[in-house]
Amino acid sequence: MPISEARRFLNEELMPWWAATMRLPPKRVIDVGVSKWSWNYRQCFQCSGYETLDRDPEREPDIVQDLEEVPCSPQVDGMILNGVFEQSNDPFQLMRNVIKSLVPGGKILAGLIGIDAPWTSDRDKWRVTKSGALEYCKAFCIDEFYELPGYFYVLGTKE
Repeated sequence: MPISEARRFLNEELMPWWAATMRLPPKRVIDVGVSKWSWNYRQCFQCSGYETLDRDPEREPDIVQDLEEVPCSPQVDGMILNGVFEQSNDPFQLMRNVIKSLVPGGKILAGLIGIDAPWTSDRDKWRVTKSGALEYCKAFCIDEFYELPGYFYVLGTKE
């Protein structure tokens, strides 16, 4: 199956670059909303603390946890939140717990589906505008913002 322009950009350019800009080496990076059989960015990070997290145990993540309900403990250096917002019950609560989960200076890479993207999952609840993507991430210092067809990427730092 062909991958989208946004996924290709994330896989080939953005993720390797973002991982290289993190504190070297980060102690702990959490990839939220993924399973053992989806995209794996472990090779991008120079740390042994790369873990996947999902609230659905059937997806076989390293950590079964609902980040909307409980922040990560211990805190983490970086979080990848790609394809998480559209399936969240309360994206603002999710982001409050993301802030609590990060160490000072911790980084996020958030990927949000735009309103012009097709609805491909029965789990999806939301689509966002550019303003909506920035609103979800407003508690962070925005380092980079990318707008691609049907997708937004926000890179931010917890102050």
